[in-house]
Amino acid sequence: MTRDEILQAVRKEVSAIITPFRVGFDEDDYDVPFPELGSDSLDDIEVIIAIETKLGVEIPDDEIPEVLTINSLTSAVATKVLHED
Repeated sequence: MTRDEILQAVRKEVSAIITPFRVGFDEDDYDVPFPELGSDSLDDIEVIIAIETKLGVEIPDDEIPEVLTINSLTSAVATKVLHED
């Protein structure tokens, strides 16, 4: 799996769960916190669980507040899957 594939998976889940009526994202949205995209705390957890399930990773509960943007979640998953620093 590549970093771009991880990004696409994160975008897909965010789009499906948080912004189902939005046409798409541009790169400016990648650093916008999920709540500013329209999520509530349950949506945030649903995105995390979907990514954990789909990509076979675990995001510890104490890291969740730090991964609530597309870029930060992609980086956290890439660190675990690709062993990036």
